[in-house]
Amino acid sequence: MMGWNSRLFPYPLLARWTDDYGERDFSVKLTGTLTNKRRINLGIEFQNGSEFLRNLVKDRKAQYALVITCPATAAREVVASPFSDRMDAVELDADDYLNELSSMPYIVSTEELRGFISPEHADEFRDAVPNGFTIPAGGILGAGVVVRTPLEPESNAASVIDLVADGNVSDGQMVVDLDSQRIKIALSRRDKVRVEALRQKSHYSREMTMLFSSLYLPAVVEAVRNLPSYSADYRWTTVLRNALAKHGIDAESDSLADEAFVHAQKLLESPIGRAITAHADPEGGED
Repeated sequence: MMGWNSRLFPYPLLARWTDDYGERDFSVKLTGTLTNKRRINLGIEFQNGSEFLRNLVKDRKAQYALVITCPATAAREVVASPFSDRMDAVELDADDYLNELSSMPYIVSTEELRGFISPEHADEFRDAVPNGFTIPAGGILGAGVVVRTPLEPESNAASVIDLVADGNVSDGQMVVDLDSQRIKIALSRRDKVRVEALRQKSHYSREMTMLFSSLYLPAVVEAVRNLPSYSADYRWTTVLRNALAKHGIDAESDSLADEAFVHAQKLLESPIGRAITAHADPEGGED
């Protein structure tokens, strides 16, 4: 996470690393695809928790901007939103980017703002300058954390999980191994045979939803929790980072490990809910 010193700003800044706006946050959700390996189609959604700043954008006194860079090629591009929190079809030249995009969102003023003060602001600002601040045109009003988007077409977390038999694992237990190109779930020899039989069922069957909630979910939780400790040399880390980026989750966030269980459920499309639905169905789910 970018470690700015908030004291560099003599006025309130909406950012995750300040409390200038209380618990309100500002972030960006990105979706990206590669088209014929020549164009990158990027979907952008700014998520602004401040009603005060949203109204400034609505009144065209501020706008969202995304600074997109590439660590590998040093490419740099600024995309400005046309006074909207969504941009569905931003195109980038794929030749300018390699491996991943690094994007940081901002809210900037489009004109000089006088009387810049709101009940959303921390008491220290409202007490010190009750008549509000004067912000120059182009002033940074909000900043989000960097979002990294791997330019890797595969982003299915389950696609990099292998089930393996291990004579050292007891029946009814599992061991997750992250020290390989793919995530390995080790089972006893007998359980591996049984699970392979269950895997012949359809994706939404009782059997498969049970496997996703009991085997795949804890494995992905473990992988997300330990992701910062593993380099991009592992195949599963690249796919997992891409999967997280598709859900607007910053793989570099300090809270990644603490929220691993929540994130893993998103990556696996709510496996617990699918299991409940399949088992509650009197027909027993799909065969």
